[in-house]
Amino acid sequence: MAARVEVLLGDLFNVIASAVWVKRDAQGFHRGYGQHRPNLRAWFPETERAIVCEQYTAENSRAKADGLLKGQVFEPLRQYLVGERRRSGLKGKAIQDGMHRLTGKRYVFERHAFSASQWEMPTREQYEAFRSLCDQEGDPTGRPYCSREYEELRAEYEELRAEYEELRAEYEELRRPFDAEAGAYFCDTWHYVTVGAHKGKHPCEKPADMARDLVVQCSRPGGVVLDTFCGSGAFLEAAAAAGRVAWGCDMQSRWAEATRERVNGYANVVAIRKIRGPGADAAPKRPQVDLLDWLREAQ
Repeated sequence: MAARVEVLLGDLFNVIASAVWVKRDAQGFHRGYGQHRPNLRAWFPETERAIVCEQYTAENSRAKADGLLKGQVFEPLRQYLVGERRRSGLKGKAIQDGMHRLTGKRYVFERHAFSASQWEMPTREQYEAFRSLCDQEGDPTGRPYCSREYEELRAEYEELRAEYEELRAEYEELRRPFDAEAGAYFCDTWHYVTVGAHKGKHPCEKPADMARDLVVQCSRPGGVVLDTFCGSGAFLEAAAAAGRVAWGCDMQSRWAEATRERVNGYANVVAIRKIRGPGADAAPKRPQVDLLDWLREAQ
């Protein structure tokens, strides 16, 4: 089942993890220990999967996004160096061999000085060696090369670097949040105790500590946590308690009401509603609404 659901979700979202919840009872035993083994016709299912997704438009790779940002900010300096290389007429192999001869070091200067994705600010030694190489072996009609002094380039670099760090800080706020240290588990195998039998228990009720860990790991304080299958309300209570803004809905009135009662008293709960769906009650006590219509109205 988990594999089929993951394939379906993969058509709509970028699947980033499929965590395994190994279920234990309050005494720490596997749920399968109490089964009558001779009657089993397959391995007892004592695990569940949590499929974690993000939007395809979200960051696919932090390194890629950071590289693009860096390339845009430092582009004026890169273009200056690329322009001097073009004027000199020197090719990559000649630059690599010449820089090694002048500096005595094996540094891929042409990759870091001219590439947008791997650009780095040259050191003074590297810049002076590149200037000498162009003057010695470059097109004589273009001499002198690299007329800008290193101090001028360095001052411009520091100004652009300050701009880059400011933009990077803004980018960090837009990234999908994840704080591995905030929860009990940072790997994709979880060992939470299942919810014991109690009056009014939801068939798929999740442990309160699991809900709390996922909320604090995957959202920021003050952020919105939307649970469209709120059920018992464990995740919305965890969100409200952790200082998040809780939104929730369910297709069945009894669970929407149960969640509403569970989070009663928290100031940061926006709404708990019942929505239309294939599992809707035959005679709902409250008006039914479509989820998307509800969210549009709330904006």
